[in-house]
Amino acid sequence: MGDRKVEENCLNRAIELALKQCGCTKKFAKRLYAGVQDGFKEVDRVRPDFVVLCPPTENEKSTLIGIEHFRVDIHVTQKKTNAVASTAIVQQKNISAFYKEHRKKVLESQHIPQETLNDLAQLLKGRIEAEQKATYSNFIASFEYGLKKHVSHIDAYWENLNSIRGKNDAELGFLIEIHADFDRLYLWHNGKVRKEAGQHTPIFDDVIKLIEKNIDTEKVSFVILYFVETFAPTKERVVIVRTKKIREQLKRQNETIYKYCGDDFRLKPFELPYEKSILEAKCETDSKDENQIEISMSRAETVAQYFEMHLFAAAHQAYCYEKANIPYATTESAFLIIELLRGYVLYWERLQIPGAEWMVYPIMKHYDKATRDKRYEEFKKRWDIGDGENDE
Repeated sequence: MGDRKVEENCLNRAIELALKQCGCTKKFAKRLYAGVQDGFKEVDRVRPDFVVLCPPTENEKSTLIGIEHFRVDIHVTQKKTNAVASTAIVQQKNISAFYKEHRKKVLESQHIPQETLNDLAQLLKGRIEAEQKATYSNFIASFEYGLKKHVSHIDAYWENLNSIRGKNDAELGFLIEIHADFDRLYLWHNGKVRKEAGQHTPIFDDVIKLIEKNIDTEKVSFVILYFVETFAPTKERVVIVRTKKIREQLKRQNETIYKYCGDDFRLKPFELPYEKSILEAKCETDSKDENQIEISMSRAETVAQYFEMHLFAAAHQAYCYEKANIPYATTESAFLIIELLRGYVLYWERLQIPGAEWMVYPIMKHYDKATRDKRYEEFKKRWDIGDGENDE
């Protein structure tokens, strides 16, 4: 069980967002809202985290609903015990600590103290280092760990619910707080591509597979997927879905399920996307205006071995999805390769490297540099990419 106030805020915000929707999502949210207004019911050891008695409706009896909350992150680490822990929570605490420590100093000083600038530089360095280590496989590992951990306690949740349900119906569900922070994903669906503005997490096929594999729909009847950006909490959305025939339920809500084939899709959980990275950050006051801050950063990074092959593998997988008309999500660097190669690949040759049989190489028709450069410029213009944003 985590911080009670944080968990309650998460539940309340998810309900607020759901009430703005329509259909079964709004209907379910109304019942939850009424139950929350009536107050949380006490159960042994607060398992599940929330228990509310929802009033009867025209077609339903009063229902005791239990909700267990857990958080999923893309910024995670694996402990020696194999537990998966969020590093984003540490980053959030560091930001809060920085604000509390330096706010008064800055307000009471004529100029920004050097100590504040130094601590800001370290804060930014830590933030970017965490972003470098964030991968899709880490996100899926976090989801799988959190889900399995809480599924293992389902019998205890039901024991507590049954002890106070009386003659009421009862339901159990999960509130999954998702901090994935995927940046600039490209979503392919029915032959069309949409670039997500900022950080957005679609519903991935791997997530649905985990739910289907691990959840007994007779014991856990719904999941509330609350998507929120870690460092921009106002960017949020909620999806409430029944677990039985979950894919059909999502389709009814016009929620597309995406396969993933970004440049890191072949990486294993906690495998770094680079071999070596040295990052330096420096904050200084502007020479002309001491109340303005100049931030300079330098990074020396050795990309992962066979990085080019990761891009080719992503492109090959994307073409397979397109041929089968399967929606997919990919990263900007991978989508660039997908578009540069499109129409010029004669066939793919699988490389015979022990342990890396996934590697494929495109055998291409004549493709001169001028044509490739033209395609690259067209790609940047179409997707509004400035110089330096993509170096592949």
